[in-house]
Amino acid sequence: MPNYSVVKTSIAGVVGTMVEFYDFFLAGAAAITIWPSLFFPSAVPSLALALSITAYAISYIGRPVGALIFGHFGDSLGRLSALIWTLLIASIGTIGIALVPPYASIGIIAPALIILFRILFGIGIGGEIGGAATWISEIGNHSKLRALWSGGFVQFGGSMGIALSTGLFTLTANLLPSSAFINWGWRLLFGVGAVMLILGSIMRYRLSESPIFLQQKDKIKQRQGSPAILALKKKWKTILFLALIAMYTPITLAGVIQSFLPSYFRALELQHGIHVPPSLITEIILVGSITGGTIGPILGGVLSSIIGRRKTIIIATLGTAILLYLAFLVYSRVWSTISCI
Repeated sequence: MPNYSVVKTSIAGVVGTMVEFYDFFLAGAAAITIWPSLFFPSAVPSLALALSITAYAISYIGRPVGALIFGHFGDSLGRLSALIWTLLIASIGTIGIALVPPYASIGIIAPALIILFRILFGIGIGGEIGGAATWISEIGNHSKLRALWSGGFVQFGGSMGIALSTGLFTLTANLLPSSAFINWGWRLLFGVGAVMLILGSIMRYRLSESPIFLQQKDKIKQRQGSPAILALKKKWKTILFLALIAMYTPITLAGVIQSFLPSYFRALELQHGIHVPPSLITEIILVGSITGGTIGPILGGVLSSIIGRRKTIIIATLGTAILLYLAFLVYSRVWSTISCI
């Protein structure tokens, strides 16, 4: 008998997003602190750092490729089959990163392998969020509110991934001697990510295909061409517009808050002599990410079931812009007051 448990499907569906954000912090931290000396040695430290960050960011090139590939297979062969392969391919990339020997051992092959495995990870994860949200929502389609909540639940994995990677990275770095952490400690953390991906694949294998897809399977077989390509040809303007909107909030949160906030406090220290401990800055970002990542998806799912998707997206986008302005206004007022004291 098919296993259509919304709870089990939601848990299995959230694994990919959780590991994506787990990797977002972990690989980013490793690219700044460890990879430059290990895989990109150079007489110019800034060049080594630039090459390391480029290798980290190159996974984002693979994501649209993965989205196109697995979007096609998800619409043609089934959501579940595609989603099992997304995690398996991403796990190859993660395991590969954990096992790549340093530059001192294999030379130029080391950075080449890092780039290859980052691209593989990006391709696997690229087909994950959209496919998982579709699969979960279709499984829970018998209850509209429940389906929307479970579809939004995929985004909940982001906050869990950030919390897990931050905690494990900090714990491992503090427990191990510096040399041990640089040589092999950080590799264990990528191994943890690979284990989560493999377990997620096994969980999905034991669950059921979307009943909505199964009902439409015969009609899908009669279609000519790639569903993804056809959608892009017919609705490319709408897809591009929605993609830009979807990018707005993550870029704002990750690019402005997580990147700019530490620089903001650093400038505050230089100009006014107010020292804010780096650990406090990390805690502010972490608490905000976890709180917003927990409440936002559930609230968005409930709200979209009441007023519709379009209005919910507009409210979320405008709300992000307003709250971002207010946040930095509050920061300025608070620290200006403290400096006067």
